[in-house]
Amino acid sequence: MTPTATLRSLGVAVLDVLYPPRCAACAAPRRPAETFCAACQATLLAAPGGVDGCAMPAAAASTLTLQAASFLHGGALATAIHRAKYEQRFEVAAALAELLAAVTPSLAPLPDVLVPVPLHPRRLRQRGFNLATVLARALARRVGRPLAARLLHRVRATPPQVGRDRAARLANVRDAFQVSRPVPSCVWLVDDVRTTGATAEECARVLCREGARDVCLITLSRAP
Repeated sequence: MTPTATLRSLGVAVLDVLYPPRCAACAAPRRPAETFCAACQATLLAAPGGVDGCAMPAAAASTLTLQAASFLHGGALATAIHRAKYEQRFEVAAALAELLAAVTPSLAPLPDVLVPVPLHPRRLRQRGFNLATVLARALARRVGRPLAARLLHRVRATPPQVGRDRAARLANVRDAFQVSRPVPSCVWLVDDVRTTGATAEECARVLCREGARDVCLITLSRAP
């Protein structure tokens, strides 16, 4: 190890003693290499299968080639995602991003670009950052592919999807997205949680209309 690397490691160790890393869910001290404390880690549930092929209905104009989620939504993970999004905790978002990059399975083909599901500008101003963008950036670094954070735009503010059934969710986001330039062939669409998949399907429809052939949805968690 070089002297510079040794000093850097020593500095990190000192900071860990003075300011111990905190659990992304409960803020208790945690191990530096972990996202959650031991108690919260125990609440994480692996998503069965992890990766699901998902053909869109025949009437749809696009196809989600596959969907990948490492965890079921709930427990400490749901708490951490809520803290990141609604309490404007960027350090929690960053920790979740590193978790996503570490647990996402190897998928083929690798994408031409990674695209986060966008927020409407008004909601982005309210939250301060888009969790999907933070997740996509970390995953892009891991797979060595470019992040296209501004390729897909949300051009219509939509009411929250919570409490709506699948049909109502699809109608709610119809024509809510546009692209800013031609779309490459293979896109990984990145978001924090997959519930019914309605928002992702609408994003995929728009991306395929503008040039994508394969759109793969990558999320940290999915509804049980």
